[in-house]
Amino acid sequence: MAKSPLNKNGKKYKTGDLLSEDDFDSQGTNYNIQDVSEVQSDDKGQFLTTLGDDEITPSLQGGKNPQFSSDSTIMPNALRPNVRVARDTIRPSKGKKFIKTKK
Repeated sequence: MAKSPLNKNGKKYKTGDLLSEDDFDSQGTNYNIQDVSEVQSDDKGQFLTTLGDDEITPSLQGGKNPQFSSDSTIMPNALRPNVRVARDTIRPSKGKKFIKTKK
């Protein structure tokens, strides 16, 4: 199968980067880009996590050393603050790293 010219020599996102909306949409999730964290990584590769209505991604919080919430649940709807759901993890659709598409 031929490689897409959009990914030719594509650079990889680094830990702490925010994915572009186009690159996020290409992952095929049902989430909006504003509802996910910046790129994180572990021994399995890179990933994003879903954010609750009461959270913003740490890199946009300002200040020194912003931290990710260690809570495994999120509040999906600010109108129902007592309802919590599991935080989802989003991995790259191909490979272990998110790729920047060339425009």
